[in-house]
Amino acid sequence: MSRIEWERIGRERRRVSRWSGGTTAEIAIHPATSQYAARNFAWRVSTATVEAERTDFTPLDGFSRILMVLENELTLHHEGHGTYRLRPYEQNAFEGGWRTSSEGRATDFNLIYDSRLRARMSVLEVPGEAALVAAVGSLPCEEGEHWIHRIWYTAEGSVEAADAGGNALCRLDAGDALLFAVHRSHGEESWSLRNAASGRAVVIESVVFS
Repeated sequence: MSRIEWERIGRERRRVSRWSGGTTAEIAIHPATSQYAARNFAWRVSTATVEAERTDFTPLDGFSRILMVLENELTLHHEGHGTYRLRPYEQNAFEGGWRTSSEGRATDFNLIYDSRLRARMSVLEVPGEAALVAAVGSLPCEEGEHWIHRIWYTAEGSVEAADAGGNALCRLDAGDALLFAVHRSHGEESWSLRNAASGRAVVIESVVFS
């Protein structure tokens, strides 16, 4: 069995709250005992609905952000730092302390993390006829980094995750997530995602180094 720590986070566990432009659903926060309102977290992943045509983002000094659109389109205006129009599965990275506003009604996926950390986000499209293999534990850490946290969030369809030994771990339907932590001393393992249905399956991968 794999020595990687992992946890399935079902859609029903997400904590939904209001923000000035709509609603947000927290998928995971680290450490687990931290709170978004207290700003005492290292990183947080969530989805949000933007219900107002124009919104101002909450200032988050000391944090960096990556935002990816899931549905519809969204235009981000960063005062002094440019304007970006995002379509589904396009992303924009920016600093939480910037004065940012948006135009458009959309659903998006958000990663917020301490600006002293490194992070990235990508889209994994899982084919219907084969498994998508992901190398876990192979990403190089920089000096001072000890842990790699990955979050697989199912944006469309359903997938089944298996570890390096082919052991089935769990099924992830749309809105479900898989969180796993890997220490830098851990060797590489090849985990897999298999499309569990006949339609399209899309997984968003977020990675945070700490």
